[in-house]
Amino acid sequence: MDTLTITNGNIYTPNHYGHGTVAIQGDTITTITKEQLPPSDEVIDATGCLVIPGLIDGLIHGGGGCDSMTGKAEDIGTIARAHAVNGVTSLVVGISSGSMAQINASLDAIAQVVDEPVDGGARILGSYVEGKFGSLEKNGAQNAKYITPPNFEEFHAMWAASDGTLKVISVAPENDDNLQFIKHLAEYREEAYNNIVIAMGHTNATYQQAMDAIDAGVTRATHTYNGMSGMHHRDLGALEAVFDHPGIHAELIVDEHHVHPFWGKYLIQHKGVSGVGLITDCTEHAGLIEEAWQQDAIYEEEHDAYRLNEMADIDTPKYIKDGAMWLDVGKPTERLAGAIITLMDGVRNVMKWGFSLEDALTMATLTPAQNLGMDDSVGSLAPGKAADVVIVDEKLNVERLI
Repeated sequence: MDTLTITNGNIYTPNHYGHGTVAIQGDTITTITKEQLPPSDEVIDATGCLVIPGLIDGLIHGGGGCDSMTGKAEDIGTIARAHAVNGVTSLVVGISSGSMAQINASLDAIAQVVDEPVDGGARILGSYVEGKFGSLEKNGAQNAKYITPPNFEEFHAMWAASDGTLKVISVAPENDDNLQFIKHLAEYREEAYNNIVIAMGHTNATYQQAMDAIDAGVTRATHTYNGMSGMHHRDLGALEAVFDHPGIHAELIVDEHHVHPFWGKYLIQHKGVSGVGLITDCTEHAGLIEEAWQQDAIYEEEHDAYRLNEMADIDTPKYIKDGAMWLDVGKPTERLAGAIITLMDGVRNVMKWGFSLEDALTMATLTPAQNLGMDDSVGSLAPGKAADVVIVDEKLNVERLI
């Protein structure tokens, strides 16, 4: 089996290790050391560069010009490659509310790429059904027509379509009678559901309903702040439960549009880097340069926004404005629909807020891996783990992906 050593790099595991050597055999890290190693089949000199773990984006909806809900495995492959070239080596692919036929076709396509990873692409850790079991009051960009209360008939159909690769299921706990859905998944998650992660999102739950849901088995908050009740000094909601309960992992969209840096920084300071996972919640435009998506859009001067041509004939057109995707621009129903960044941009943003590279990387690697129950294989550089290694320059531009 071929061996590779990366020498002279400044290593973050994500903890700062300092200058040293990473040795890899096949697709597994064997050694991280400051000592000189015997010759290997290939040597990469990383002088002047940082050697970091591949990033894990725990919720995306597209990339490279492709959406995650086309039902085409080749589109999922394009998404995986678009994120990989930007230093993201693991993805959880989001599914929005839609018809069951569309959802199941999309889950099947994602499962195909989980089982047969594409060359040069990020590893697909599984799928993430985000809005199907949400709240109509907090649907955001989710299509309200297809939102239903959590139920076993639709869930088991989705589970079957995903061939057991459905990794995260998000629910509005206030619509789960006696929390029976959450409790069932929590009880049988290991035995029957491949350690599925139960999230709380697009929810209008009261503080107590949210706290009870976390105690019943919810361990993740879908894009904290967004699509979530709370932030009122007399009327507490799900957001305050996320802050208050130590047992829930808080996703944080870090494009600086979905969450103001003040509140993003506050969340991290309150829960700590072990309680927050950075995500993009990005759309198909992630990983594209402006010229690429602008050629398929119409600029509307009155809104200072680009309307996407493919959406011109539907009731809820998509726009790109101010560095993010929006719906219904210029109408009372105007709302955010997703980011257009990749996660390395998000890491840079968090560092601008005053956090160290070590902390930012932890929230983009090890913390999400731990919540997903996959930190035994991904999320950090360590002997025995997958060789998801990225070499970047001092500005976090990707020089090489291993």
